[in-house]
Amino acid sequence: GVDGETLLMALDDAGVEVRYIELDTGGQAHLDALGAGRTLVCHRGHGRLHLAGETLEIGFGDVVHIREGESASASNPYTEPFGLLCINPRDDDEHSEAEHADT
Repeated sequence: GVDGETLLMALDDAGVEVRYIELDTGGQAHLDALGAGRTLVCHRGHGRLHLAGETLEIGFGDVVHIREGESASASNPYTEPFGLLCINPRDDDEHSEAEHADT
């Protein structure tokens, strides 16, 4: 399964959200809920990305961009944890609402 908490950081000036997802051995995660146009960076271990009918083996430091509308999932068939940083463009409407809430 998915181990650990999902870390969400809204970077005010950068206009992106960064989430960290870590999969234990045998874990799987659907990445569609993370939003459109996301970039994934393998931060720990190695695992598999299932994207556009292909299975990609990725390891530490590898970067993959998922286009808007593409379905993707990740799996970890290996014995060490598989960690991904997921970088998403932040919705400008959400950012604007957050700024107004602070005033």
